[in-house]
Amino acid sequence: MYHSLKRFFVNSEELSREASSSLLVTLFPQCFISSSGNGFQREPTQIAVHVQGWVREDPNAKPFSRKDRVMVSLLRRYVGLPPQDPVESNLSLQEETATFVNTSPLMESTNDSGEGLGMRGHSQSEPNLKYHTEESETVPPGQSNASVRSNYSLSNFVQRFMSPSTVSSYIASIGLKKCEHNFITRTANLLSRPIKNKTVLIEVYSTDDSFQEHCVAEFQAITDQNGYFILKEAIPYFKTRNNKFSVKAIAVGPLTTTEQARAVLNEVPVLSRTGVSIISDIDDTVKNTRVVEGSKKVAENTLLAPLNSQHIDGVSDWFRIMTNLGATLHFVSNSPWQLWPMLSEFFDTSNIPLISSLQLRHFSSVIQNLVEPAAQRKREALLHTIRNLGDRKLLLVGDNGEQDLDIYAEISTCFPDRVLGIFIRDVQTDFHGKERFQGTNDCSRVDLASTTERKQSKGKEIADKLKPRKLQKDVDVEHASEYYQLEKEQGTEPSTLQLHRYFTYRIFVEDKNTGYRKPKTQVEHVVTRLPNVHYLTPYSSTKYSNGAIQDWYIQLARARGQVAEKIPIVMWRKGEECVSFTKKLSDEHL
Repeated sequence: MYHSLKRFFVNSEELSREASSSLLVTLFPQCFISSSGNGFQREPTQIAVHVQGWVREDPNAKPFSRKDRVMVSLLRRYVGLPPQDPVESNLSLQEETATFVNTSPLMESTNDSGEGLGMRGHSQSEPNLKYHTEESETVPPGQSNASVRSNYSLSNFVQRFMSPSTVSSYIASIGLKKCEHNFITRTANLLSRPIKNKTVLIEVYSTDDSFQEHCVAEFQAITDQNGYFILKEAIPYFKTRNNKFSVKAIAVGPLTTTEQARAVLNEVPVLSRTGVSIISDIDDTVKNTRVVEGSKKVAENTLLAPLNSQHIDGVSDWFRIMTNLGATLHFVSNSPWQLWPMLSEFFDTSNIPLISSLQLRHFSSVIQNLVEPAAQRKREALLHTIRNLGDRKLLLVGDNGEQDLDIYAEISTCFPDRVLGIFIRDVQTDFHGKERFQGTNDCSRVDLASTTERKQSKGKEIADKLKPRKLQKDVDVEHASEYYQLEKEQGTEPSTLQLHRYFTYRIFVEDKNTGYRKPKTQVEHVVTRLPNVHYLTPYSSTKYSNGAIQDWYIQLARARGQVAEKIPIVMWRKGEECVSFTKKLSDEHL
């Protein structure tokens, strides 16, 4: 199952089970950073070494435990595969879930703050980001807020699996046998047990012009409670072929055994502190995960879908053109570290160029995080990556399926002189604009049937501001509606968009002739200018009443007001649309 790691694990060695090794070591893509020269000395004096990896049990070294089989049974049910184990399928769903939650290490509560990866908060010299984590104001006495969230999540988790699951569409398209293979291969990594407090020997090698390797540094690291290890050290500057090092990691067993597990990371680039770096999301930016279609579709695409069907058109060519010009590529995603082998294979099949660094997310609750929306814990990983890149200029690439733009806007306020541009793939209007009637160009024919319930609270809030308190009863909020329209302002350079917001509601006025009250429609129209916002792909100027698209437009307007106007915000759907724009932004820095 680890043939997929060939690009980053060339020459990776794992002792056979006959040699009693049941451990696996993974080295994640990383880069080194060279220091600036001092005074008249232009050559760097030091290299900052960054190494990050994971030590865990080999899930294929022994049969699945009952807890593992329960987890597999639950996942099979959720992604739409037929039951395989008749014993497990005869258990009630609640018993299966309770057994798994109460006994599986994957569901145990762990520190998810990122400290295990060396991310311990903000730098003293950097502005604080706004973290959207608020304690509940309705926590029962004697019960912590975390406990309330945990109980709620567990209840929600059970309800999801209690719903009857439909058969996955991938069974018809690629066949049950291929679905089973993909499922078992990918879930095996989720079943790996981390090895904590393990000593890992890390060796750094340079290569001379005759292709001979020389060990230039040795370090030791200890794995944390989740099996991860991270190393940050400085070594004297060494010249190496193609300005690339290699790293070897060895997890050493007890002195009484010969147990060792090894991994090799070849082609670790040494970056200068200046230049251009692309920091990109993965899901729905590079890999077609389809987050906007819901958690079940995400689970299906993650565990069943063939990797060659998940490419985003033009992205690999876009990234390759930029890296050929001298830019470097870095991924920051909410995907779990446990799925890195699958992601590595996907990057291979997609011809993604050399990855200079990678930051994923540790899931202490693997299943729940596969089916729950990703939380906004991406900021710490972004800060970690940006701090490691010296003074390099940044191109931030993501999508609007989650909150990439909000997060990138906050990052841009912290580093306004380093961010060259924000590139957001528009998946919202592409998906929600097709699923059902979403808008109209005629204000009198807005379909309120699907939006009334959602808009009542917003309509009442706005109506309260429009009318004095004593006249609230004269405002009909039951039929209030709100819709948005995006249009390009003609003759502007750089591109400027106009966001139109229409709020319609009824008021009751007294007819002086009859003495009766009759309804009268009121329309509030507000226009917001969005300078230096670019749509590289065709977009609809429809008046949308769809809540998801409205939220996206609001997010776009909020980001434009927050980010310095000199930083362009660019919407795209295919990678080739961005090539000329990013080349223009990067020319003077490459």
